[in-house]
Amino acid sequence: MQYNLFFIDMVTEEQDGFHFAMELVQAGVTAPIVLCLSHIDYQERYRQLENPPANISFISKPIRSAQLCSLLDQAIERQADIPPVIELRTEKETLYLQEKEIVCACTNAPFIDVTLADGRTVQIPDNLSNFYDQVFTYPAFFMISKKAFINVNYIDKCTLLKVTLQNGITLKISPDFILDFRKYLKQQ
Repeated sequence: MQYNLFFIDMVTEEQDGFHFAMELVQAGVTAPIVLCLSHIDYQERYRQLENPPANISFISKPIRSAQLCSLLDQAIERQADIPPVIELRTEKETLYLQEKEIVCACTNAPFIDVTLADGRTVQIPDNLSNFYDQVFTYPAFFMISKKAFINVNYIDKCTLLKVTLQNGITLKISPDFILDFRKYLKQQ
């Protein structure tokens, strides 16, 4: 699940809210992160960072409604400037990717093999239909069969029933998808 905004107000024996926020940033989270301030001053630690993340803000407790509304307005404005991300949850990690980072996805039951532009293939425990429902709004993704979809920006060549991607992967185009796929390619 992708989040539009994070509010963090936590202290545990292992870590505090600032540490958790930095882990989110390092994992690729671009959504605004708001750290709640009380007896811990995260702002001082933030100012000491060499390259502080622009998506971190602060709110003092007790929280006042005017301050909260202002913060939410800023988060909404910032959200418009952030490129949308696709969340991939493997069994071990969560990746936050942009459309250009995904080359293709293929069924490998009970998983989906997602090939990334950096050459890695990650497996997500899902079915292709569910995953495609998450990404179909991105214009570069196109379903070529019930078992695969591709990012059309990575097409190297097409024949009547096959598409070869720039990384050398060749996939079959299902007869049920050929007409729509050809129409799509002509529009591009």
